[in-house]
Amino acid sequence: MSTAPGVTAIVVARVCNISVSRVHALQQEPGWPEKIGPNAFDVQKFLLAYVRFIQQELKRRGPSGGPETADILTQRARLLKAQVQQVEKRNAIDDREYLKATEVARVWARQLTNCRMRLLSMPTKLALTLLNQREPGLIAELMRREIYLALTELSSGDGIAELGDDDDQADALDTVADETESDDCA
Repeated sequence: MSTAPGVTAIVVARVCNISVSRVHALQQEPGWPEKIGPNAFDVQKFLLAYVRFIQQELKRRGPSGGPETADILTQRARLLKAQVQQVEKRNAIDDREYLKATEVARVWARQLTNCRMRLLSMPTKLALTLLNQREPGLIAELMRREIYLALTELSSGDGIAELGDDDDQADALDTVADETESDDCA
């Protein structure tokens, strides 16, 4: 641009496509070129400063140009991340990586009930065997064997494979409820 220095605010406004009052307001802000006379501007310096100002504003505002763009982009990223996590969780549940707490509770209730029944049946089961025994070591060994049998059954995981089978779980829960009621009545 080969315009002579010292043009009026009206000329600068036309070159920058802004109003004359905006030219005066920008010139008052720090970082803008000084006037070279009472009402004279260096149009080249002012235009260069104005281009830099517009670039900074675009960078600050983001691609859409609104002042809230940075916040919107942050919120969109958070929303997208939450949606991805939700889909991943749903897929993990479908792939049986997670189990419903109610399913686990039902199976464990069944396992513990079976173990409890086996332990509570020990006196009846061992009564005849231990009736004529006089050796404490043999009695202890027979009792230990029955206890280990009950604990081995509990730790074997029988019934864990039933997780996910809704019919078996409902039956297990009904069985547990029936057995608990019958034990409470006894």
